[in-house]
Amino acid sequence: MTQRMKFRTYKTLRRLGLITQESEDRLQEAPRPDRLCGKAIPQDLNDLTMGQLADIMSLKQGDEIEAVRVVAGIEPKDLDREHAVKVIGLINFIQSELHRIADLFKQLKPNYTKEERQAGVEDLDFGIFGTIDWYAQRMGITDHDEVLKVPWLHIWQCSKIDKEHHEYQQRYQETLYQNSKP
Repeated sequence: MTQRMKFRTYKTLRRLGLITQESEDRLQEAPRPDRLCGKAIPQDLNDLTMGQLADIMSLKQGDEIEAVRVVAGIEPKDLDREHAVKVIGLINFIQSELHRIADLFKQLKPNYTKEERQAGVEDLDFGIFGTIDWYAQRMGITDHDEVLKVPWLHIWQCSKIDKEHHEYQQRYQETLYQNSKP
């Protein structure tokens, strides 16, 4: 596949099954472009709002172009004139960032006690809405739409603080319990 191939041509050739696996593999390593359609591409996705992040994370496989619209503000029709390597590089970048962000949120999973696990706490998974609802309650926000305007990184940092505070409380309670033994 040539570096000069336009995205529109790539989509057509791919739909027809004319893109080799070797070319597809090479495209999976395409780097993030600095600019696309005249717009600067961010170095990371840390400035996305929780709403933007929720929108992107809810996309299904094959909806990657919608993620480009959310992240870079580029309409899908405008991508057709760009080089395929640049567009796919941006898609690769977005996917990589989404994995990074998901891993950050996974790190915040609490260390449950045996009793909490027995009570079924691990069955309580409300997904991204649960995170939005938790943050709204934490901050006294009654309109969940307001939370969607908050940068996701701010919400993550608050969650990290709460996790660390919870773990401290668990250690403190265990220390009190141990010290109360005769």
